[in-house]
Amino acid sequence: MAELYYLYRKPHYLVHESALKDLIISAEDREKKLLIVLNQAATAEQAMLLAKILGAVQFDSSQYIVVQHSKEFKLNNYLRNSAIKQTISFGCSSSQLGIQCEAYPYRRYQLADQEVLFSHGLSDLDNQENKKALWNALKQMFAAS
Repeated sequence: MAELYYLYRKPHYLVHESALKDLIISAEDREKKLLIVLNQAATAEQAMLLAKILGAVQFDSSQYIVVQHSKEFKLNNYLRNSAIKQTISFGCSSSQLGIQCEAYPYRRYQLADQEVLFSHGLSDLDNQENKKALWNALKQMFAAS
């Protein structure tokens, strides 16, 4: 009887169906080392820019996961049971990713064994100053790995 009582005292959580996609990572994606988080869906032009940016630091599309931020998204869900060691957030704040620290654009942050870089959104990278700052941060991030 005590075991049954203990079973019912454990907390249970209901997960909304729309949040399930943020909790499940495919077996193929578990092997990828880089996570890209976008604040909004990328236009075709922005997707090409992203591919160009990542290609410049020797990443092709088979080596990273791109996700669009949603209110259910938490970075920790993607880090669990995956090989992801680096994350680049385009237009999402640290609090939106579930990280409890103040973060500034184009700075790398080490969180346990995870390295996170925050950037302006892809739509804001038509500014040459932002592009240059991102490029310098990416060179540091990938030179260190």
